[in-house]
Amino acid sequence: MSLSSSLSGITFSGIGSGIDTASIVSRLLQVEAIPIQRLQQQQQTIQTRMSVMGELRSRLSSLSTSASSLNSSNTFNPIKASSSDSAAVGVSSTVGSVAGTYQIEVTQLAKAHKVSSAGQTDSTSALNLTGTFSVNGKGVTVEASDSLTKVAQKINSANAGVTASIINGGAGNAFITLTAKDTGESNAIALADLGTSNVLSSLGLTSGAASVRSPITDGAKGNAFASQTQIVSEMLKVEILPPNTVQISVNGQNIDINLSSDSLDAIASKINAANAGATASVVQETVNGSPAYRLQIVGDSGTPTFADSENVLTALGILQQGYGNQLVAAQDAEYSIDGVDLTSASNSVKDVLPGVTLSLNKTTDSAVTVTMSRDDSAVASRVKDFVAAYNNMVDF
Repeated sequence: MSLSSSLSGITFSGIGSGIDTASIVSRLLQVEAIPIQRLQQQQQTIQTRMSVMGELRSRLSSLSTSASSLNSSNTFNPIKASSSDSAAVGVSSTVGSVAGTYQIEVTQLAKAHKVSSAGQTDSTSALNLTGTFSVNGKGVTVEASDSLTKVAQKINSANAGVTASIINGGAGNAFITLTAKDTGESNAIALADLGTSNVLSSLGLTSGAASVRSPITDGAKGNAFASQTQIVSEMLKVEILPPNTVQISVNGQNIDINLSSDSLDAIASKINAANAGATASVVQETVNGSPAYRLQIVGDSGTPTFADSENVLTALGILQQGYGNQLVAAQDAEYSIDGVDLTSASNSVKDVLPGVTLSLNKTTDSAVTVTMSRDDSAVASRVKDFVAAYNNMVDF
């Protein structure tokens, strides 16, 4: 028997053996995968449960929201607002409004104050002006190399409630304009050169004699400041160069003021100590939702006379020098409701009627009828929303 015939009946599936190793490896891998498959099945189960819980939470939230809307005291008495001429007087209502009909006339809209400088050579050349001035109680320091554009940038950086813009009209016709960000007489722009500075007057933003800025009965009130105890120079954010002490005069009585150490409270105390026939105080009010403080000076027998060679009272807003070029005067809106004359610093008038906002868009030739009436469709809509949310929950 030959060797070749003896080996012809034997096959080798494995390496050097008769074992089917490929099949064994495949089966071992299948066994190894069983725990992974179980984990994947568990993961799928958990994800399914999470999805179900998410849907349940969503439906519960919708039901809760709908139920809460029905629980409100105003749910079954909602008020809708309408205007016979919304182009002139717009109207919207919120919680707290009541049914009624009103006749509204608008005789004047509120406007934002706007002033301009005199024409300058151009907007980019150095002005060769130095000094410090205040805009609405915020200090701005100008250097000789500053251009008209740079001055506008510094004013805007002061966040003084005004927007400074440049108008270029060619050689000799470059202007800086200042526009108040808020409408109304009380938001007229307050400008004051500080000390011996003449930047504002040189630019033509101010001119003429100073007069009381915000008259009150027998007196005047100043600009709004954030503190009554902080030093004035710190509130103005300017460095006061020596001499720090300057004089003001109230009814002919000279009073020394130190801007580097005196606060509004201290200035009021000094005026009172001078026995000048006037009483000074610091009054608190709310401006744009924050507390604000103003120096107020009231004469014993009429508005006091003031002298202010160093522009201290002007910087504090008691006095205001004339404007060089007033483009738009600051003014309040004037309107009437059922014949009652009213004013507003803004053309958006809130809560003069409970829960109602009026938008004064233009003056009127005749009365505009504003109607507040029960909104039955809103009641039906809320009930339908609740029923739908309830049924959606029950069907889950």
